[in-house]
Amino acid sequence: MNAIEEGRLSRSKRLEGVAASKRFIYQSLQAACMVSRGRGKSNECMFHLGESHEMETCPVVEELLQRLRDWGQLEVSERGREEQ
Repeated sequence: MNAIEEGRLSRSKRLEGVAASKRFIYQSLQAACMVSRGRGKSNECMFHLGESHEMETCPVVEELLQRLRDWGQLEVSERGREEQ
């Protein structure tokens, strides 16, 4: 997972083929100061703190990560492909 430099365009790719979990990607974005929110416990959603749903099934997190990828702000490897 890498944050992309501003101005670089990226083709839209869906997140379904991504090897990393949404939790890992979100934590990496937090470390890069690209998103804020708290720290969820185990599989708890880190975006909706205190809610009972899991991070991997949260449609809001899916949309956020997809938009960042579409806008060229997020680059992730797809399953079965090694990062170069």
